[in-house]
Amino acid sequence: MKELALNGDNRMTVKEVAQALGISDETVRANGKQLYPELFVNGKTTYLNEGQVTAIKLQIEKHHNLQSTLEVIPKTDLEKEMLILQAMQFQAERINILQSKLIELQPKAESFDALMKTETDMSITAAAKHFSLHPKAELFPYLRDNGFLTSKDLPTQRSLDLDIMSLREVKCADNCTRSQTVIKAKQLDKFRKIIIQKLEVVK
Repeated sequence: MKELALNGDNRMTVKEVAQALGISDETVRANGKQLYPELFVNGKTTYLNEGQVTAIKLQIEKHHNLQSTLEVIPKTDLEKEMLILQAMQFQAERINILQSKLIELQPKAESFDALMKTETDMSITAAAKHFSLHPKAELFPYLRDNGFLTSKDLPTQRSLDLDIMSLREVKCADNCTRSQTVIKAKQLDKFRKIIIQKLEVVK
């Protein structure tokens, strides 16, 4: 709506208000009659003061906003079907996004579940079984051949630098301690990415 140019108590006719607002005389008259029916008498020129013009302007704007809202509401069966199809398409896109995230997070969840079944770490043998690999036939040979384990099945410096395996001191029955290779909680997902994924490619 255009701004009106009213100064003090100057009055305007219906035609002047319509021109100032950029709308028809009929629109001004119809809304004005709703607010001030006593002012609109047939055959007489109606004069409106600043307060009355402002009230009529607000009435027209309110009606205009309501009409704009009603225009977006589907009226025909075809429009309703189009709206439903758009909603279904949006929902399908959201489902695809969530499924992609689920696939991405699944390996991490499996690694976490496996770790929860142990205390704070797991052995190479346990890791092989978790990832459906044969410990002696698949995982240990791969780790040795690719420089991740020594001939004594201890982590090489490379493995320690990559932070995918650690050493744990184990007390034996004869009260002696020996070193054992383990995978800690924080290392399990990295072990999967660096070792298991590459091993599955070359299988």
